[in-house]
Amino acid sequence: MPVVEFNPGGIRVDVEKGSTLLQAIQKAGLPLASYCGGLGACGKCKVVVKEGWGNLSSLTKSELKLLDKRSLEENTRLACQARIEGEYVSIYIPSESMITSAGRSIAAVVLSDDVYPLNPVVKKIHIKLPKPTLEDNRPDLERLRDALIELGYLPPGQDLQVPIEILRELPTILRNSDWDVTAVMYENELIALEPGDTTSLSYGVAVDIGTSKIIVELVNLNTGESVGRESVENPQLVYGADVVSRIMYAEKNNENLVKLQRLAASAINTLIRKITERNRIKHEYIYEVVIVGNTVMHHVFYGIHPGFIARSPYVPVVSRALNYKAEKVGLEINQQGYVSSLPVLRGFVGADAIADLLATQMHKRKELILVIDIGTNTEVLLGNSEIILAASAPSGPAFEGAHITHGMRAVPGAIGSVKINGLDIEYETIGGLKPSGICGTGLIDTIAELHRNGIINSQGKFSNVDHPRLIRDKDTYKFILVTAEESATGTNIYITPRDIESILLAKAAVRAAWIILSRKLGIQPWEIYKVYVSGSFGAKLNVDNAIKIGLLPNIEKDKVVFIGESSIVGAKIFLKSSDARREISEVVNRKIKYVELSIDPEFRDVYYQSIYLNS
Repeated sequence: MPVVEFNPGGIRVDVEKGSTLLQAIQKAGLPLASYCGGLGACGKCKVVVKEGWGNLSSLTKSELKLLDKRSLEENTRLACQARIEGEYVSIYIPSESMITSAGRSIAAVVLSDDVYPLNPVVKKIHIKLPKPTLEDNRPDLERLRDALIELGYLPPGQDLQVPIEILRELPTILRNSDWDVTAVMYENELIALEPGDTTSLSYGVAVDIGTSKIIVELVNLNTGESVGRESVENPQLVYGADVVSRIMYAEKNNENLVKLQRLAASAINTLIRKITERNRIKHEYIYEVVIVGNTVMHHVFYGIHPGFIARSPYVPVVSRALNYKAEKVGLEINQQGYVSSLPVLRGFVGADAIADLLATQMHKRKELILVIDIGTNTEVLLGNSEIILAASAPSGPAFEGAHITHGMRAVPGAIGSVKINGLDIEYETIGGLKPSGICGTGLIDTIAELHRNGIINSQGKFSNVDHPRLIRDKDTYKFILVTAEESATGTNIYITPRDIESILLAKAAVRAAWIILSRKLGIQPWEIYKVYVSGSFGAKLNVDNAIKIGLLPNIEKDKVVFIGESSIVGAKIFLKSSDARREISEVVNRKIKYVELSIDPEFRDVYYQSIYLNS
């Protein structure tokens, strides 16, 4: 069986002949970027062959198209295209080909999560029970139940639900603690019985499972305050940058779906562990985890088949709020703790969009509010207290730097802003480091500046072909943003017509969404009171340039508000408030209307018109 060795690290794996290097890397558990899901379209899975070039299949058309002359001279291959045909291959994986969360910026939270009275589902009650006597020989469970009824935590006549594991330990815990215990209630279920008074130790976790990143926040359920927050790149990225790639991978076999589910659960456990260890909190004092994410991320997290979400008529398996024992999905909290999720709507509009709604409180506002959660899957909400329309814009991962020649995520070294004045280019990188590539906000600035300087026309085509920074290579143009001498990679950082097209198509999808929703409400975009831009992407967005290229409506600049990671805010509200849970269920059932853009008769025309820069 062939052996593949990976460096740095010297890791070796055995693989079947005919396997791709990408499959070998995934088997080794290495986080190689594969944003197109191994289709040979993004060019991000570059590896350098150190030994065994002849033991690999010939270069494919995709490699000849995506790899430049220098890369080919350095024995670079695309891992998803190179198949193993001999007995041994040794490859080097450059750092820029690896998925890393080092320095990944998470936008500051702007909105409050204290808009409802603190009233979590989890309740901890300190009880000193009377000891049994010959005169009062009630069974242990009934004694505990009666005390909870007397204290008002259980309605009279209500049966107390008790897991068999707790029932087995009940007599021992009561007597060893001298009948001084803390009951942990989840609605009418006893999920833990702890010796003594542990009421001060009550925690929950809010989780936002994004297509590209996962955010975890630990919350003190007694005070409502955040204890700590951690984030990481979504480890599922190795199987594709967008939800369609993940669906395609999951549909190959059930093992793949299980693998994706376990990757998410493991990442969440790791982040929880980081926070609890830093704050010296035991995991058994965490009683609930609330999950939000788009419909695909939601289904995959629960191990639910996501395939039919991507096929007409785009039906999810379930839309209501879910609630299961956390151990069923592999989360390491209290043994009887729960994992819950907000409702999803339809199509790709999932629990994250409902969390955005909850965070912005747009369902209580008289003014018209537009919420745009820009990401690999962009959710758009428009409405007020009377009606809210929701749609999913198929923007794809271009704003995350995927499918862009020198695109990268918003990590240190990424160009985040660009200014062009004639021949001069000014740029800023995240962290002030030498540039390694360009992230979404930098791409939007670049396109706006190229258009402002007359270097590209309204279609995004290069019109000033005599510009000194524009070079022709093979059958395409390259606009040099950073020379090889300036860059961290030792190569030119440039933007191509294909890159510009990818951003314009992504922009057009978002623009078409809010235009269609505006028309359905019978309003003009200038009538919108506020535009809330959610997520890490929005935090560094140049509003003027976003409006100039048509990503945002052409309204007063002060009407655009960046609200940070609003999905995690909504998850925290859901975690902390039983009232919010009931309210949002009512809103989803009665006030929100899902709009399927793909069947809207105006969408195609609006989409194509929205591609242009002067649209």
